[in-house]
Amino acid sequence: MKHPLKYKVLAVALANIFAVGAAQATNGYFSEGTGAKNRGLGGAGTALAQETGSIVMNPAAAVNMDPRIDIGVGLFNPSPRSVTIAGNNCTSLPQPCGANLDANIESTMDYFLIPFYGQNFAIDNKSSWAVTVSALGGMNTDYETHPFQAFSPVSLGSLGIDLKQVTIGGTYARKVSNGFSVGVTLALVAQQFQAKGIGIFGNFDLSTNPSKMSNNGKSRSTGIGLNLGATYDMGNGVTVAFAYAPKVDMSEFDEYAGLFAEGGDFDIPSNYALGVAWEVNKDVLVSFDYRRINYTDVAAVSNDAQRLTTTCLGAAVTSGTIANNLPDANTDPTCLGGAQGAGFGWDDMDIFKLGVAWSQDADTTYRAGWNHGSSPIGSEDTTLNILAPAVVEDHLSLGMTTKLDATSELTFDYIRTLGNSVTGDLPAAFGGGQATIEMSQNFLEVQYGKRF
Repeated sequence: MKHPLKYKVLAVALANIFAVGAAQATNGYFSEGTGAKNRGLGGAGTALAQETGSIVMNPAAAVNMDPRIDIGVGLFNPSPRSVTIAGNNCTSLPQPCGANLDANIESTMDYFLIPFYGQNFAIDNKSSWAVTVSALGGMNTDYETHPFQAFSPVSLGSLGIDLKQVTIGGTYARKVSNGFSVGVTLALVAQQFQAKGIGIFGNFDLSTNPSKMSNNGKSRSTGIGLNLGATYDMGNGVTVAFAYAPKVDMSEFDEYAGLFAEGGDFDIPSNYALGVAWEVNKDVLVSFDYRRINYTDVAAVSNDAQRLTTTCLGAAVTSGTIANNLPDANTDPTCLGGAQGAGFGWDDMDIFKLGVAWSQDADTTYRAGWNHGSSPIGSEDTTLNILAPAVVEDHLSLGMTTKLDATSELTFDYIRTLGNSVTGDLPAAFGGGQATIEMSQNFLEVQYGKRF
């Protein structure tokens, strides 16, 4: 899908503003929540209206809070993220590599700044509008030692990818009846991607367009997204909510049309959330969210990688090693970039979030949360996910808000994402053995908020 030039110009400016990084504490590559208060609750904020980050999660929140502004920045540390290869025997292949691949390699680039801005405005006593600028998601790896260097007598350089996704949202929300509110957000979505060191797969004739696989600089993509939300106050301190965002049709990553399925297509998957919040008393709040992210909406993300070593490799015309063979385009549609091209093999995610807030007094509130979503990556898809080892499952969070005066406050949150790993077999064409991908994360954020 193509988008008007004026939107592309705005998207490029947005991508540059957020160029410091859009990777963050993640469910797959989506943010686990938006806003420092919500993150302190493990991301369980769909039924809450406590900050403008809540509007990103559920547009109906805009009409249930006072006019306010929030400005925040987080420091994200996805470390370690690594690959360990063991039991490889590529030196015994008919066209052997220079040395077996066994090694433990950690990705560098361990710190990223994540900004946020949101402002909410009252239209009248029944309606509001808001604007938000936030990171939607992201992923980054940078292996200075190339895991497959032994297949080439010349340097392959480093291996890695960098994906940033950001959004500008305009929201309208209205109180429809007593206790029932609805909202809608129209958003400009921009994403930026670059890859390096992936050309090795083209040299095995595994791409439909090997010149559009790797080391082509930054590629940008834009789309228009929609987010719908509803909130209902049931009384007795209980609020329930629902939010839904359909798939966003993004323009293609043209510079990487030989890497992503369907010629560089990389849409934003649909997702929805159900939330409930219970004010137990004036001091204690409990919130719970269920969220579903449909990664299978996007072929480049969800198509299995096994087709590379079955139908695609079977159609390859490779006749020598990387050292003596130039990459040829493979017309088989299951190859990288093809109409049914191989992807990262990610599954849909079911995510459960639980948070508790306790107000010590009128000026100080403490929060704690837990967020769980099973890894979208299975053992059968570890090889390609060396580039994107998003295998984390459990996130523990703490947060605190302290008032500065009658209308302004500072909020802090810290998220510790417990380490997790997935082990799977390397393809026989690469000499077999096993690859273990691993990741853990830390995230620290501060946010200033002011009511008007």
